[in-house]
Amino acid sequence: MKTQQYFSKRILASIVAIIFSSALFKQAKAQMLCNAGFTSTVNTTTAVFTNTSTGGTATTNYSWDFGDGNYATSTAPLSQTHAYAYNGAYTVCLFMADSDSINAGCWSQFCDTIVITGGSNPPCHAAFSYYSDSSNTSPGVSFYDQSSNAVSWSWDFGDGNQSTQQSPVHPYANAGTYTVCLTIVNSFSSTCTYCSAVNYYPCNRVVSFTSNNANDPQIAFTSTSSGGYGPTNYSWDFGDGNYSSVASPTHTYQYNGTYNVCLSASDSLSSCYASYCNTITIVNGALQPCNAAFYYYMDSLNTFGSTMSFYDASTGGPTTWSWNFGDGNTSTQQNPVHTYNQPGTYYVCLTIAIPAGTCSHCDTVVVNNSNPSSCGASLYIAPDSANPLLWYVYSTVTGIAPFTYYWNFGDGNTSTLASPTHTYTTPGHYLVCLTITDANGCSSSSCDSTYKLTSGGIMQYLVVVNALAGIEENSLTGISVFPNPTSDMIEVSLGQSIKGDVKITDMTGREIYAEKINAANVRVNVSNLPVGCYDLSVVSGTKRIHSKIMIVR
Repeated sequence: MKTQQYFSKRILASIVAIIFSSALFKQAKAQMLCNAGFTSTVNTTTAVFTNTSTGGTATTNYSWDFGDGNYATSTAPLSQTHAYAYNGAYTVCLFMADSDSINAGCWSQFCDTIVITGGSNPPCHAAFSYYSDSSNTSPGVSFYDQSSNAVSWSWDFGDGNQSTQQSPVHPYANAGTYTVCLTIVNSFSSTCTYCSAVNYYPCNRVVSFTSNNANDPQIAFTSTSSGGYGPTNYSWDFGDGNYSSVASPTHTYQYNGTYNVCLSASDSLSSCYASYCNTITIVNGALQPCNAAFYYYMDSLNTFGSTMSFYDASTGGPTTWSWNFGDGNTSTQQNPVHTYNQPGTYYVCLTIAIPAGTCSHCDTVVVNNSNPSSCGASLYIAPDSANPLLWYVYSTVTGIAPFTYYWNFGDGNTSTLASPTHTYTTPGHYLVCLTITDANGCSSSSCDSTYKLTSGGIMQYLVVVNALAGIEENSLTGISVFPNPTSDMIEVSLGQSIKGDVKITDMTGREIYAEKINAANVRVNVSNLPVGCYDLSVVSGTKRIHSKIMIVR
């Protein structure tokens, strides 16, 4: 019986074949600098493959797929001898490519089929996998035959229905767990059966809640959610940095203000996850302390790094804003845009007024006079989904290596490491900034802060992670969003065709947009999103890359 490792190898081989096929398609007009080829002879269960490839060089790699889950590689056009365990028809492929195969010219593949008849027949092996779409967008459960050498199929779906298709789709009338059996006859007239439990639980969850403020600032929340299967897992975010997993909790707020409260619910039987948010207003608590804060971004429409967009992130209920941009200019707008006439480092201060008084926050802003494409630093911080006190910094750096790094963690501590970690003595809101300088002397800075959360955002532990961490090299190399900031439409440029998903989440981690893609460029309409900061991510398999987007109007 073929093992899971065997099927993993076959899947890997298929991926390799797809990659080479894609390369062949893209380079169809290029000159072929090499040609893969081989001849074969079979003696009972042993096959000898003579490599007849031409055009290889000292850097050419040869990769053999013998069609039975076994492989061989070499850096020379060597012949191969391979013994097969069982009778059958096997498709054998030879791939040859230089180390820079896609961008250079030497890549080629050749496949041929051999038949083994002098050994024993393979054991009958029936197997299948399935996919149940919990979003209800598909008609039911999709089954995929993974049997070996099957020539006929007989499915029993466990609800009284059958099929003789190889990979059928079956619509179940009711949710539940069904025992599904597949019986096959293989090419050697052997019969075998494989059975497996199949879960079908289409998403029917609706999340909602009510709140009772009779004892303000103590609020009693009651979940009025419905649907789902089995025990429900609840996750409350009260909007002030506190959380609960109780179905209907009671929470006491410390300060007056308006809080965005979110309830998420899921269960273990289905992958259905839903959430609901609503605002509550506290009037009988203490007055919020004055806390001025802001963050800023260079306008991507700007040819040179002199136009900055500033965003107020203050708390305490500010009613007026007074900006000093450090170059003699001021503004009383809440979220102004300012253009600097000269490059340099400017000390920008924001003073806010709340009912209890005034307070200020200042930060340095670096304005470059070089084209931003020559170097750049960007960072984005987001909380861990399990530990709200743990935040991750996703940073990207462009320019001419080597780089120097200067991190300012916003509490008086700094670091010159590329990917540092930091623990704050006092959990709270902090502004994190990165300034880089490349080998040509080009400098760029970027800041982000937990102040962007209108509620919550308390940080104690910080871990810097490269934004491309976990992204396979030459798979997802980068993302460009234009214009950014924007008011209605953005163009997402991926640099290459990617099959996966584009997702947008708000700063609480709530997914508010998702679209499947198979392209190099995607246009996304964000005109219906409120003004604020969002995370745009591109996901392909287990690989992910982030970019921050700003909505302004």
